Amino acid sequence: MPDDVINIGNRFDVYRNNYLVGLAGALSDVFPVLTQLVGQEYFDSVAHMFALEQPPVSPVLAFYGSGFPDFLDAFEPLKELPYLPGVARVEWARQVAATVDLAPTYLIENASDLEHALGLRVRFVPGTTLIRSSYPVATIWKHHQSNPVEPVPEWLPEHVAVWPVQGPVRLEIISQDQMSALSDFVNARNALEVLEAATDEGRATHLMSTFATFINNGLLVPSAPDFGVN
Repeated sequence: MPDDVINIGNRFDVYRNNYLVGLAGALSDVFPVLTQLVGQEYFDSVAHMFALEQPPVSPVLAFYGSGFPDFLDAFEPLKELPYLPGVARVEWARQVAATVDLAPTYLIENASDLEHALGLRVRFVPGTTLIRSSYPVATIWKHHQSNPVEPVPEWLPEHVAVWPVQGPVRLEIISQDQMSALSDFVNARNALEVLEAATDEGRATHLMSTFATFINNGLLVPSAPDFGVN
């Protein structure tokens, strides 16, 4: 075989390796806790396999990795660590929230504001992700923000909301009841419709408080232009 053909092949191998190393590095930046959990060397190996199966479609690597959690779900060698895909979903949700433009929000400061808000259709703020997991995936992520890493005291299922706000991305562990209420609010014609369907006055009061909380923390925003924004 001619030397120039061999050299071209070698150069391609070097390019391919550098390309995969670059993609693995980009993924590690997006999934730092996952990297800590499995170790850098193992993460890079898995990231290389993912990159070969699902190469980026955009030159902006900040948007690369949306399929990584599902890839981990199907990755047989990690089946004994079933919480890892959920942790990856938390980290990807944070990446999504960090890269969207902030939408206008509404602040309920008095009874008049609340009455106005209850009569209008709402939606999740763009960049929101809701996660249901059989594992404490948000707690695992939070505990890896300290050094040394704190142990997770209880391995319980978690419902997680991740959304963009002014400043650091918001990540909250919410109850199953709150998760259901959020779904009801965004699928209803307006919040009043949800309150009217409540089984008793106590339930309606609880739902109203939940609604006001998620409006004020920016998770729920207007889907109508006349909502009045801050």
